[in-house]
Formats: sequence, structure tokens, C-alpha cells
Amino acid sequence: LWVDGGLAPDTLVLVARNTLLTWTGAINTDWSNAGNWNPAQVPTSMFDVTIPSGPTNQPTLTASSVAGSVTIAGLGARLTIGGQTLTVVGLGTHTDGLLVMTNAADLVIASGDVYFQGGNETGLLSAGELRVAGAFNQQQQTSTASFRASGTHRTVLTGSALQSVRFCCTAGAPSGFQNLDLSSSAGINIQFAGN
Repeated sequence: LWVDGGLAPDTLVLVARNTLLTWTGAINTDWSNAGNWNPAQVPTSMFDVTIPSGPTNQPTLTASSVAGSVTIAGLGARLTIGGQTLTVVGLGTHTDGLLVMTNAADLVIASGDVYFQGGNETGLLSAGELRVAGAFNQQQQTSTASFRASGTHRTVLTGSALQSVRFCCTAGAPSGFQNLDLSSSAGINIQFAGN
């Protein structure tokens, strides 16, 4: 818990912070198996999830799932949506981490910001739908193609406030949307930075 004592005298505000869960893949690739997480618990909206590069068994969703936030980080780290729905507040790929959406039924719903600055996503974002209510950010840590959608993949911007879309890498082997639905009711601010 976090305590904020900076308010009026005799006022105390307690804010619950999410608990961190780390993927171990100790049993298999099933996201919904508590034995694959440290501590041993299936993620809920109260957990911020980290998927590191170390485990041989990388996670695949086998049912609709939720998490506070999901960070996929490191060479070999990947999350496969597997024809399921993942609902999160935030999502990020870093340092070669990958999100895999290759099934038409794949659905990722982010009520907050998403960051793609992981590995080369060429061919891995080829189907399904990514819904984003916060900011969309693509940057280069290890690959200019850290968000390279193709096939029937669709990104839907759903925010009720002004949304920001930022791509750093759009020349050459670019990152970019395949199909984009601008459903935001407040507008979009799009930025393309130098490559």
C-alpha cells in the first residue's frame, strides 16, 4: 500500500499497488496454470506481469485472461494470445520481447498505454485485434520493426480522451498499422519521429 499524507490534516489516503508476478514456465506454456508464475498465482487485474526471456516455456493464453499490466522483455520472451482475449491496463514489449497475434480470434484490450519497443514483429502481428484506449508508442530498442502488423491484423483506437500515436521508425522495413480504426471520440495526435 502507498500512503499519501500530503492532504488536509487528519486525512489519510491508502492506494493499493499492484503485485508483481513473473512468468517462470516451470510446468508448461499455459498462462492459466498457477505453477507457471512466481509467486504461484494466475494473474488478475491486481497483478503487473513480467514475461522474461529466460524460460524455455513461453506463455500462451488458453482462456480469456486479465492483468494490470504486461511487460514482455528480453530476447526469446514472447506472449502468444492463442485465439483468446487478454484485457490489461498497459502493455509493453522491450529489448526483443514479442507479442504474437496470428489467430483471427486474438483480442488484446488495453485501457491504458501500449509501448512496442521490442523485437522484430514481422509476421507475428498478422491477425486479431488490438484495442487501445491510451497512448500508442512504437520505438526502437533493438528493431525498427517493433510493431509491424500485417495480414488481417487490426488496431482500434478507442479512447474517450485525446490519444497520442507515435512511431519512430516508418522508413525502410517500417513499423506500422495494417488496418487502423479511429474510434476515439476525442481525437488523435499522430507523430512520426526521425528514423
